[in-house]
Amino acid sequence: MTRRYRDEFGFVPLDVTIAFEGGRISPLSSFNEAVNDVSASFDRNGVFCPPEYARDLYKLKPTHEIILHNVNDYSDVREVRLSDGGAVIQLVAYIFGVRTQFHDWWFDSKIPCKSTHNLIITQSRLNEFMSHAYISWQAWNDEVRKLFINILYMNSRFVSYNWDWEKFTIGYMVLDGCFKCTKLLDGIKSGTHETRINRLCQHYQLREEKDNIERIVELRNQLFHESLWSNSQPCTAPEGDAFGQVYNLHRFNNRLIMAIIGFETDYIKSSWTIFGDFVL
Repeated sequence: MTRRYRDEFGFVPLDVTIAFEGGRISPLSSFNEAVNDVSASFDRNGVFCPPEYARDLYKLKPTHEIILHNVNDYSDVREVRLSDGGAVIQLVAYIFGVRTQFHDWWFDSKIPCKSTHNLIITQSRLNEFMSHAYISWQAWNDEVRKLFINILYMNSRFVSYNWDWEKFTIGYMVLDGCFKCTKLLDGIKSGTHETRINRLCQHYQLREEKDNIERIVELRNQLFHESLWSNSQPCTAPEGDAFGQVYNLHRFNNRLIMAIIGFETDYIKSSWTIFGDFVL
């Protein structure tokens, strides 16, 4: 038995509607009020910094509503929020590079108040992406569904951390999650961390940039096994290209997530080591 589900969430600072197979995302009538309430606290990078008294946990007014036409019957709305509802709002977070949370759940730390995912998306492609992604997610088993929601959630948190080594840690968690997801879906074989990344590149036709992959694994091994960040102490200026590799890893993960979803786009094969906007 299925039923209609409606909920509210934020924080998506974009006046955007998404009509997709199975549901719809729309701005609330109070969208402008919700955005204006936090606009005074934007920093120069378009990031919302919560007031001092609320730096640990805080709530924001919702910006959008989510409607799903047919979800499994539920006795508690939390069941849907941890399944279909959670998948959809985290897909919104992913495609725009923002952070999302249900209206009565808490945020922590900083959140972006503009898109941080360098994608140029037409309305039709946005609708098409969301339909494809949601249908793909629905086709997976419960273990993969749960894993993928968490991958999306942790990927969205990347922008909220201050130190480069913290961002890198989150990025590598996402990468490991993507490998596990691919192993469950397609049976990809394990190996060393470098081998895993190379196999993901080959499996999904991502660019196999050998030197950068080696460097990312080197940074990972030092940080996780020796508490070193590029031969230095975390929270100090690192040696060499560590800062740039943090963002290389994040851009790699963004393409990897798109590939796991199976949405056809040249973005997946584009370079993940350069800044720039890409057409979805």
